[in-house]
Amino acid sequence: MSYQNIYDRARTHPSKTAIIYNGNVISYAALEQAISGTIDYLKMQGLTEGQTVVVRISILADCWVAVLALQALGLNTVCVNSLTGIKSLSLRNVEGILTSDIEAGIDPLEPYEGTEGKIMSIPHPNYSSKGSLQPPASNGVTKTGGHILYTSGTTGTYKKVFLDAERQQQRNAERIEAYKHYQADTFYHCSDFGLWTGVGYKKPLYVWQMGGCVILEQRPNWPQYFLQSGMTNTILIPDKVKELLKFLEERDLNKPLEDCYFLVASGFISNKLAGQLRDRVSDYLENIYGSTEINVPILRSSVENPEDLHWMVSSGFRAVEIVDEEGNICPLDVEGELRVRFTELDSSSYLDDPKTTDKVFKSGYFHPGDMAVRRSDGRIRILGRSADVINIDGQKRSVAPLEHDIQQTLGVDAVCLFSGLGSDDEVELLVAIESEHWPEKSDMNNLVREFAPFGQARFARMSKFPRTRTGTSKIDRIALRKLLFPVH
Repeated sequence: MSYQNIYDRARTHPSKTAIIYNGNVISYAALEQAISGTIDYLKMQGLTEGQTVVVRISILADCWVAVLALQALGLNTVCVNSLTGIKSLSLRNVEGILTSDIEAGIDPLEPYEGTEGKIMSIPHPNYSSKGSLQPPASNGVTKTGGHILYTSGTTGTYKKVFLDAERQQQRNAERIEAYKHYQADTFYHCSDFGLWTGVGYKKPLYVWQMGGCVILEQRPNWPQYFLQSGMTNTILIPDKVKELLKFLEERDLNKPLEDCYFLVASGFISNKLAGQLRDRVSDYLENIYGSTEINVPILRSSVENPEDLHWMVSSGFRAVEIVDEEGNICPLDVEGELRVRFTELDSSSYLDDPKTTDKVFKSGYFHPGDMAVRRSDGRIRILGRSADVINIDGQKRSVAPLEHDIQQTLGVDAVCLFSGLGSDDEVELLVAIESEHWPEKSDMNNLVREFAPFGQARFARMSKFPRTRTGTSKIDRIALRKLLFPVH
């Protein structure tokens, strides 16, 4: 169905820009020709409709061509950004692995168990609009293929969400209705988000369904091209925000994206970064909270008021509740677990994982695994993962508010707070900070005194915390904890 959308646009608006990849303009007609040419090539590979093909193509424009071609032939797709990622997904019904001729010589693939050694490489797509436009032929294909998205969050274990073609179309329609900022004249900057991420896969599909343009950027010094792209809409993760602000500060640039609808997602930015965004980038900025499983943003907040940056309002697209362990609604100002009412558009199961499905999708609600609290004006604050709690003086405390306060006090990039057994087998609080330099010693001593009633505290500094590999670069708390605590 996605290829059909591209074809329809190529027929009605052939010269309209569909993709700008690293500055190269690809029209809808050229994109359609690239996909149809790849379909012709793949027909000769003896692929079986309904099976899954793993796509390992790092050039994003080429990866999209391969995925849309495979789906048009009735195959399901899943994309990975590394060879190690293939095994960790524990996939079934995998017929083969697809790469490109360019990358096959640089990064040779190894057979994946169950694929019978089928490794394919496609020629570099021909992005030419000179050929004649032929109606997509069914070639005996009875059903358009779907796509497998996966997310690890901070758990380290992948959860796989399968989106069949019909559901993708329905979800696209809902997103078009929800995102009024996206229209046929949209130039959406998707940065270097790969198709293994929710943002990298879902956003381009509905932009193309509306006839807009997707900007993909994988060149070094990306902030320079980012600012020159002419985009109308974009989304960045906190790490990218820091890189962009550093670039703007070095060149003393202010408000270059004033007319761009700018979202920050996949993590919360500090008040300091929010202020810099307002000063350097644009007044029209939003922080959003969502998930791969739920089709649209759940919570959002404007960065105009720093005091409310982390107190978010419902987007209005899903009912949001905060409940206790028995499933009862928590009173105001009482911490509980966040749950979201899902609709028929949201996935109700994880692929090949009934145990996690039963835990996360319950009685018509999706449980993302986050703790939250609601205050009297209805605003909600995410307090961190339900597993990310520390025991202070016999009471469990969510770490997110504490980490935020410590980050503000020390002026560092990120903070993770852990409780556990130290080298002397005594319970300790460990403040892990992500920073190129140690903070002021007086500030750290003040924090130690504050924690004194709850036991000993120590600090650990890293220039860069380990991140998850799903593309959104969340802090991998499991890996970080293993690095910081001795093994007993």
